[in-house]
Amino acid sequence: MISSASVSQADQQFALDSGGDYFLAKPVDSQELFNTLSKLLELTWIYEAAEETIPQTETAVLAEELLPPRPFLENLLELAQSADIKLLREKLDQISQEDERYVAFAAPLSELAKQFRSEDIEVRLQHYLNRDLTHAR
Repeated sequence: MISSASVSQADQQFALDSGGDYFLAKPVDSQELFNTLSKLLELTWIYEAAEETIPQTETAVLAEELLPPRPFLENLLELAQSADIKLLREKLDQISQEDERYVAFAAPLSELAKQFRSEDIEVRLQHYLNRDLTHAR
């Protein structure tokens, strides 16, 4: 499998002629990548049901938790939606190091990021953005 930002028909054909068996244009769509891997490796994905709501025990913690400014949360959500886990983890590490008040916010998201659970991160960030919680200014 070959991936490149150069998506002209000639570039794609050259990549395939050079030994690739499938071409993915960058930025790579995660669903297309998983579907391609499934075909090429004859895999069957087994999905765990994602929780749509945050458990009540976590909701109580969230109410007391100080959240980063809304634009920061929106940026994290964009990173999760584009599956840019590396940059998302970097931003979570950075905010935790800059202000220890955000450690309680960042730790569970970092743990989800280590497991590449971007959809769960999206759900949690949407929850933060949709609730009237305390945001730092």
